[in-house]
Amino acid sequence: MELWSLLTVVLVGVWSVGVLAFSLMRLPGWWHAKADAAWRADFTKAVTSVDRYQPILLVATIAITTWFASGMRGTTQILAVAALAGLVAVLVGSVAFLVPLQRRLMKEAPGDEAGKHRWITGHIGRTLVGSLAFAFVVLAVTL
Repeated sequence: MELWSLLTVVLVGVWSVGVLAFSLMRLPGWWHAKADAAWRADFTKAVTSVDRYQPILLVATIAITTWFASGMRGTTQILAVAALAGLVAVLVGSVAFLVPLQRRLMKEAPGDEAGKHRWITGHIGRTLVGSLAFAFVVLAVTL
């Protein structure tokens, strides 16, 4: 395995496993919790802590996956481009939908159950697409 292939797998893996770990640790409890002041404080603390590194890591992951895909051919390139498309979709969806929603949830009065469930559902989608992108990268590197 070449160094760039290894770096691609590691970077995509770190990002996607981080998103998955956050989902597994936080979402089950949040789904059933009432969107009150205590939930909002926990949500704000948790989201603020991961927002320090997650967006930068996602952009770096997109950059290295782009480089990796551009140097491949055939099935390997198709898998890498599929992973890249998923990562870009996560970035666009996060910026356009999840980030504005989470800012609103952190600042407005507690009680927005529908907003809470929309954010959780969106994060589950981000987790699934990120995990699929990681699987595509692993397949691309092992071919």
